[in-house]
Amino acid sequence: MQNKFAERARLVKSSETREILKVTERPEVISFAGGLPAPELFPVENLKNACNAVLDEEGAASLQYGTTEGYIPLREAISQRMKDIGINSTIENVLITSGSQQAIDLTGRLFINEGDTIICESPTYLAAINVFKSYDAKFVEVVMDDDGMVMEELEKKLQKHPNTKFIYTIPDFQNPTGRTLKLERRKRMIELANQYDVLIVEDNPYGAVRFAGEELPSETF
Repeated sequence: MQNKFAERARLVKSSETREILKVTERPEVISFAGGLPAPELFPVENLKNACNAVLDEEGAASLQYGTTEGYIPLREAISQRMKDIGINSTIENVLITSGSQQAIDLTGRLFINEGDTIICESPTYLAAINVFKSYDAKFVEVVMDDDGMVMEELEKKLQKHPNTKFIYTIPDFQNPTGRTLKLERRKRMIELANQYDVLIVEDNPYGAVRFAGEELPSETF
């Protein structure tokens, strides 16, 4: 029956992320391999209260099928948050997903054709690489220093790979290095993306988790 699978299935390998998470199930191991939040800090009671309030006030609606784009009041709240950080957004620009990994997968499905080149930081987020591999993308890495991706090296790679589809970047507290791309380089990346007609896919799960320093604008500014 193996020959019945879609061609893309041959590209799907065992997930390194899954193997990392397996270790966390062993109580004798304190693993630093995955970015797991401290479970004792989960606001369990607050979440219980929120779920109960939703079921009490909007029970039938909350359990019914909804539109693909997601719950409108939530999309409005996200759109407003985007505006607060300088991104001009409307709810038509907002799609609710079940998590960041689904959003990354949808990005790959939408943009990547077989053989497309993706430029990324070196190193970068492992689970995103696994997703993009499943769409048969090719990867070109750009070195980093303490201020993030080096723009001179990025331009060299764009010149060498004219079929680049997009630049995948984690500009704030990058995974796995923790580095933040400085403002001048963010502006330069936008200039290069416009010059070479490539997209920027900005993955920003940590931008709001800042305890010190100045908040930097998104690369969509």
